[in-house]
Amino acid sequence: MKFQFFSDTQDDEVRVKKLIRFWSALGLVVLLVGCGPLVSGTKIIQADVRLSEAETAGAKMSALYEYTIAEEYLKKSREEHAYSEFWTSRRYADYAILFSEKARTKAELASKTEQVGTSEAN
Repeated sequence: MKFQFFSDTQDDEVRVKKLIRFWSALGLVVLLVGCGPLVSGTKIIQADVRLSEAETAGAKMSALYEYTIAEEYLKKSREEHAYSEFWTSRRYADYAILFSEKARTKAELASKTEQVGTSEAN
């Protein structure tokens, strides 16, 4: 017994419809399976950039808690990504982004406060 996707009695229009349905379903499956690593990988990169921004703003000195927790969330996100736990990785990366932004804001505020205090002393 031979498997045939198309029977000999089908006309060309039906064959084209079947092909379109088949390729659409296959494309949808490929997209759904392939999105996890892409999204979490992108979030990890964004978190890394935000952490670097916070470090440049001086968060290691003036926002130590926020900077450290962002750094740890980023490490955990990378670890989960390595174990193919993409949803968990994305969540940790989101937390890393959140705390990196808080650290940067706090560091920038501390820097401005320090600059105002220095200018008043002169």
